[in-house]
Amino acid sequence: MKNNIKIIGAGPAGISAAILLAHFSVHSTLIDENSEIGGAIFKKPDKGMNNSTFRDEKTFIRARKMFNEFEECSSYIDLQLESEVLGNFPLTNDLAILQKGKVKTISDKNLLIATGCYERAQPFPGWTLPGIMSVGGIQSQAKCGNVKPGKRAVLIGTGPLLLVAAKQLHMAGVTIVAVLEAGRQKDIVKNSFNLMSNTKLLKEGMSYMLYLKKHRIPFYYGHGIVRAIGKDHLEEIVVAPYDDKWHPVKEKSFTLKVDCAGIQYGYVPRIQLTQMLNCKHTYNLNRGGFFPVTDSWQRTSVKKIYSAGDNSGIYGSDVAVLSGKIAALAYLIDISEISIEEAEKIANPIRKEMNKLKKFQKTLNDFSGLKEGLMGLPDQDTIVCRCEHVKKEIIDEAIEVGVKDMGALKIRTRIGMGNCQGKMCGNYCNEYLAHKLGSSHENVGWLKPRFPMAPIPFDSINTNN
Repeated sequence: MKNNIKIIGAGPAGISAAILLAHFSVHSTLIDENSEIGGAIFKKPDKGMNNSTFRDEKTFIRARKMFNEFEECSSYIDLQLESEVLGNFPLTNDLAILQKGKVKTISDKNLLIATGCYERAQPFPGWTLPGIMSVGGIQSQAKCGNVKPGKRAVLIGTGPLLLVAAKQLHMAGVTIVAVLEAGRQKDIVKNSFNLMSNTKLLKEGMSYMLYLKKHRIPFYYGHGIVRAIGKDHLEEIVVAPYDDKWHPVKEKSFTLKVDCAGIQYGYVPRIQLTQMLNCKHTYNLNRGGFFPVTDSWQRTSVKKIYSAGDNSGIYGSDVAVLSGKIAALAYLIDISEISIEEAEKIANPIRKEMNKLKKFQKTLNDFSGLKEGLMGLPDQDTIVCRCEHVKKEIIDEAIEVGVKDMGALKIRTRIGMGNCQGKMCGNYCNEYLAHKLGSSHENVGWLKPRFPMAPIPFDSINTNN
């Protein structure tokens, strides 16, 4: 099929790109590891559930509009679900995909990577206890699995997802003991003017705050996690006020009796595929860490490879939709389907809206930007790499003997050698190593993904394919 670009990721960015291409009668193949389109933000509850408890009405309306547009364009979109990208073959750059139990290859070199992001893992004493999850994980259990993650929950970290999850869990019958936001109220107030650039999201956030107030759910600014306590499962969580660098003021700590805790200290761009394809990357902590460098049209440093959405730096689903459209326009230019002048005419209002939304998101990112105090949360006995059971003391010993980058740290300690390939420990280790050495994050480097990026069963390898 002529001009068939492969789009990796069927979230807001990938879907919007496929829809725009269809409007120009250009075909695309949309590949996603999940069984439904939509990504995390537009994820559908399981069939048969009464999802009105969990859905946000405005998000539901946005999702329904996008799904309807997608359906109207379906004749131009080859949708391939339950298809997980495993990486590329170095000599040919062909992609390997685990598709419904079998490994297949894609040889087309035109790729739009819209793989999104995942929640950042923050180690602290007791964080491996059953009952402690990411906020998104808790939310997903209730929203898509009709499962109450616990009876008494606390939500800790930073960012608006704390508010969303608190409301959803409370409506599901979970007692919310408290919501603790690490950012300080004065920091959000002094930048309130910038928040006016997106009154829709500002009003939405205020509505969640009013819900908490109405239902007398305690909300603390400038507070965060210290440690978790329990034998076989979570029983208590110790929290404390944070100073301006997010070091816990332990003499003012207090304990909450809970059986469930959601922890959320930001997001990380999902860059494993762009790394494997040798795209150039840069670092910005407030945008999630490392992400691929793109031009104003979402082109990466590698010809015919585009990147859109949160894997290009954390800005949220609204910006992801718009960046997907810009990437699609870039592809149309590159295949001579439209002129640069025509593309500019379409892109100008999109970019204007993107800049407005980015201004809003930047204010939130500055408010929620991670501070050095989080580096000191793990004690020497805290497991940092869950896959390989590597404790903090082992990392400190490696630094003492001269380790200066992530590759050497991996060889010395085995961090990142497990099945998740550093998705859980990689960000903390990069930040901690840079902090301890007084070096830049780029100099410290990143854990390089290896093929395959996800475990595969032996019987999935079809030698005749």
